[in-house]
Amino acid sequence: MANDKFLRKHRGEIFSPHPDLGAGFRELAPAILMTKATILFQEGRPAEGVFMLESGKARLSLRSVRGRRLTFRIVGPGYLLGLAPTILGKPYIFTAELLEDSSVFFIARPEVLRLLREHSGRCFDVLQQLSSELAEMPPTIVPVQTRRRASAVSGSRR
Repeated sequence: MANDKFLRKHRGEIFSPHPDLGAGFRELAPAILMTKATILFQEGRPAEGVFMLESGKARLSLRSVRGRRLTFRIVGPGYLLGLAPTILGKPYIFTAELLEDSSVFFIARPEVLRLLREHSGRCFDVLQQLSSELAEMPPTIVPVQTRRRASAVSGSRR
């Protein structure tokens, strides 16, 4: 369940990545112009790659236990969206929606992994972003998929 107090406290903040993080990713794909309200990926769907904002803003949100969509973070240019799930080969944890017309790069998972293997210096930048995200995440956020699985397991024991 998302911690509403944490989300209200940080609503409207724009999180920016480590400045060097996106440099290698820009070389892998052309920027695509996308319109406001475009959904880049949805919570629970398989991670196919990373999106990087060249310009614009995106909202990362998740669904609460009651079904409400809660904004977790607003991100700006240079931010890599879907980084952890893409690296791990897991489903996306959040839904990412553009808040304004934006220029976006998409880098497929195989290319992300190749870049990190070939340019080990980028691994440290990725580690910094992932550590920052983890430190800022409220402890009570549990992705919907995990809650459903936990309910199914506890229900089957009864």
